[in-house]
Amino acid sequence: MSKVSDIESLLTEKAFPASSYLAGVLTSAAIFALIAISQFREMPTPSEPETQLTDFYLPPPPPPKPATPPTEQRQVEIDFSVPIDPSPFELSLDYLNVRIGPQTEQFKKVAFDIDESIESFRQMGLSRMQVFDNADLDEPPIPLRRSTPSFPLGYDGVTLKALVQYRVTDQGITENIMILSCNIPEMNDRIVECIRQWTFKPAIKEEQPVHSWARHTISIQNKVKPDSPFAL
Repeated sequence: MSKVSDIESLLTEKAFPASSYLAGVLTSAAIFALIAISQFREMPTPSEPETQLTDFYLPPPPPPKPATPPTEQRQVEIDFSVPIDPSPFELSLDYLNVRIGPQTEQFKKVAFDIDESIESFRQMGLSRMQVFDNADLDEPPIPLRRSTPSFPLGYDGVTLKALVQYRVTDQGITENIMILSCNIPEMNDRIVECIRQWTFKPAIKEEQPVHSWARHTISIQNKVKPDSPFAL
């Protein structure tokens, strides 16, 4: 028992004060805090992705235009004096070597050619330029196709009388159609259009077809049409 008491007394005498314990605790906490801060600083931060930059190259400026040198002005002197050639000028007279006098053979040939041309012109085309009356024809024009004009409404039972004149060509067609008189003026255009469609055998003079005048009276009676049994 004496030994135990001795040990307790020894511990009591050598006990550390409370301030020593508190200082030890604070020191340990400070050490741990410094270690944590150092580890936090050593942690690598995530790096941002690098942005790739594109290089742009501008074309070089065009070279400057070469400066045009100023034109050099020169003074030119012209001598208009021409030396006189004392030698005489020779003119060739070959172009004057022609026959002098009437060329009777040539004139006869030209006159004969002109006579032949006039005669052939008379035979081929001169008569075609003339328009003959019936009294001057060997054969008058003969109608081949003739139609009658239609009457407008309201002219039932009326007789048309018109004096017409037209030209029958050497081809048998009608031209220069004229209405000299008509008892129904409203029919004039219809008569002209109708005669324009007529055809003839052309008139004959000296065994050739020629132009001729035709003048006669057209008389057409517009008959009364019977009433239709289907009319209301």
